[in-house]
Amino acid sequence: MAYSNAPVFTLVSANLNTAQMINIFSGVIQKIDNFTTGNQPPFIAKIYKDATVKLWKNHNQLNKLLKEISRNYLLIDLLKYIIMKIIKIFS
Repeated sequence: MAYSNAPVFTLVSANLNTAQMINIFSGVIQKIDNFTTGNQPPFIAKIYKDATVKLWKNHNQLNKLLKEISRNYLLIDLLKYIIMKIIKIFS
């Protein structure tokens, strides 16, 4: 999502049937259009049962999160490499 610069909207109200979800989404189409015009993707916005649309994570927050995740994966790979070398030395 973040790599493709996608705007994401998610319905956060629980226990809704299909008809209720369709009702909510059909009521916020113009809000979604306005929201995408005013916010740089990628972003994640939440849609609530009362048809409120609120930004949850903006593009800066998502990019920062991606960098943190990437850094963590690099550290995990480095630790795996070190452990494998230690195992090789002692086996």
